[in-house]
Amino acid sequence: MKKTRRINPYKLESFLKGIKSEYEVNFFKKDGTNRKMQCSNNLPESKGLGVSPAKESNSYILVWDTEKKAHRLINIKTAYKVIVDNAEYEIH
Repeated sequence: MKKTRRINPYKLESFLKGIKSEYEVNFFKKDGTNRKMQCSNNLPESKGLGVSPAKESNSYILVWDTEKKAHRLINIKTAYKVIVDNAEYEIH
């Protein structure tokens, strides 16, 4: 059973960037559907990623999607749960 903890949304970005192992992020997509993504902060070197966050927003974080084997941007404002090392963090 996963132990559920809470994390402040304002601390989420620094929390995610500090994770050394793989983790799961649950968030809402633009169309309102739920999405789960297995992520890693061990980003492979790459030029011209083809993704860039909007300049007026700093709510995006670049991660490595371990299932798709590609760089992805997550809008951390839409995240509602993170699972790391069998610990579940609800974002409140």
